[in-house]
Amino acid sequence: QGAVVRILVLTTMVPFVTGGAEELRDHLVINLREAGVEAEAMSLPFTWEPAEHLIDEMLIARSLRIEHIDRVIALKFPAYLAPFHNKVVWLLHQYRQAYDLLDAGQSNIPDDPRRQAIVSAIRDADLVGLGEARKIYTNSAVTRDRLRKYNGLDGEILCPPLNDPHLFVGGESNGYILATGRVNDAKRQRLLVEALLHAPKVRLVIAGPPDTQADERNIRELVERLGLADRVRLDLRFLPRGELADWVNGAAAVAYLP
Repeated sequence: QGAVVRILVLTTMVPFVTGGAEELRDHLVINLREAGVEAEAMSLPFTWEPAEHLIDEMLIARSLRIEHIDRVIALKFPAYLAPFHNKVVWLLHQYRQAYDLLDAGQSNIPDDPRRQAIVSAIRDADLVGLGEARKIYTNSAVTRDRLRKYNGLDGEILCPPLNDPHLFVGGESNGYILATGRVNDAKRQRLLVEALLHAPKVRLVIAGPPDTQADERNIRELVERLGLADRVRLDLRFLPRGELADWVNGAAAVAYLP
């Protein structure tokens, strides 16, 4: 019998903020253990405000010393910058405010002389950290295409599995569109709300935790201002898997907001 393989799942998280990425991290560890691998997760605390501190965040990740591990599976910025000889990246997302959200005018990086320096530092670090990975997987075609466009790197699409499949059994549609996941400007739930003005018979359920109190206030105020309270249900919290499955099983369609 050979030695047990040890894998570290390395990612980042904002303290007290939980969403799909945290679910994926936890289930990845569970699935690796069920496959006979000794697996453990480590999450680096992360914040993006003020934007200048992103440089510090990258330096922290790059300064990590990882020992007594056979493989690292890194998931998010800046965790994938950690140096390791056998690193695989399952890319959930980069720091999009330095990429597509910057192009869309939705970046938190100040629009002043500091911007180019910060953006260049992030992109240069990504080329190093991602470029040294033995393999890059992406969680969707959108993430892969973004990686190709901005970094000239390629990745193989590896969609997250449906965990707890016994809960997601489908059923009779209750006629609503479901948008799940973290609620914030970058996820663009507001566009779904605004679209209802052009689809008078459609109902919408937004189910997931807001990143901040401002995000919750903004989406609630938008629904009220547009007079859509009778067609938009806001379930703004982190849902247990069973309750999330109930929403999914009753949906006519599920909106994907990468």
